[in-house]
This record gives sequence, C-alpha cells and structure tokens, in this order.
Amino acid sequence: MKIVTVDRNNMPVHMNLVQVYGAEFSKIIQDKPDQNGLFSVDPKIEGNFMGYLLYTCRIDRHREKVSRHLRSM
Repeated sequence: MKIVTVDRNNMPVHMNLVQVYGAEFSKIIQDKPDQNGLFSVDPKIEGNFMGYLLYTCRIDRHREKVSRHLRSM
C-alpha cells in the first residue's frame, strides 16, 4: 500500500476518480454534468488544500508507463 500526495504528475488520476465519484453520487446529491460531460470538482486541490491517493497494488512497475501515457494526452 502506498499513499502519495496529489501533484501535477498524478492530478489526472485524481480528476478521473473525482468524475467517477461525481457520477456515482449524482442522483443522490441532485448533480448533473456540465456541457462537457464533467461533474464539478469540490473541493479543488489548490492553495492550502491537499489531496492524497492510496494505491493498493503494485504501482511501481507501471507508474512510469502510466505517467508517460497521461502526459502524452
């Protein structure tokens, strides 16, 4: 298990998880995606607010490969 701080390198991972969370709970909290199909992000990771990701599998082997892929998007 590994806990990492959300930073610019893994922000896309965080944002994808936020969208899944938003979609899952949208009916309960009466939220709808915007015109681009994205749910609002609240709270945003900026200023004094920090975020963390918990990895529970072997990420070290795939981490660089995933990072390269995300940067190429």
